[in-house]
Amino acid sequence: MNYYISEIPDGYVEAMAGHDEYTGHCVYVNEDNASITLLYMHGDSSAFYVEEDGYTVKPITVAGHSDELYADHISDPNNGILWIDEEKQIMFVISGPFTGEELIAIAESVKEK
Repeated sequence: MNYYISEIPDGYVEAMAGHDEYTGHCVYVNEDNASITLLYMHGDSSAFYVEEDGYTVKPITVAGHSDELYADHISDPNNGILWIDEEKQIMFVISGPFTGEELIAIAESVKEK
């Protein structure tokens, strides 16, 4: 199981990546040290839990899946998207200093290697 962002925003490069049978991550950074993080985990979606304190949660759609946008309204400039591919039983999370619309476009470019 190995996923990546195929449409990396201008100025960002892959800084680190790793995966095993059940989890994986990719981190992309720019010259200002801002980062985009992609995390993914294989498993039963009923076992996933996200702490919602400090976030505004909005329903969205990514690649045909009903998902959630987590907008931080306290201190962190990053927003995040969480979505679950029920067919493959994989949870994805992307976070970075982008608007919800920009994160959706980034999320829709996630591909399996």
